[in-house]
Amino acid sequence: MSSSNDEIDRLCRTGEHASTADIAVCSQRNFEQIYAKLNSTIKTSEAELSKGDVDLKADNNPVALPYFENGQRAWVEYRDNQCYAETYSLGEASMRYVTFWDCMARITKERISDLQSTED
Repeated sequence: MSSSNDEIDRLCRTGEHASTADIAVCSQRNFEQIYAKLNSTIKTSEAELSKGDVDLKADNNPVALPYFENGQRAWVEYRDNQCYAETYSLGEASMRYVTFWDCMARITKERISDLQSTED
């Protein structure tokens, strides 16, 4: 893969002269960008839950944040297992890594959308 960021951006954007390995790297890069957005969205959700938990705790009610954190860990396990299952079902396919990273990106985008819809 090319070394300059501009060349990498062009390769990932156009796919021009890209090998399967290049496409896999671009898919992984795309997932990493989406995952960074997920982490930002989670921090926002956690901050909101923490604020709400203050009142809940003051009224001797169960708090939400620990359950959100448990749910997020379970979601990560679900996403990873789902994507491994999709990928490994292909056998020795040359696009295996592209399939994996595209799956990770797709399910992560869905999670971001779910979290954002609960903020409204």
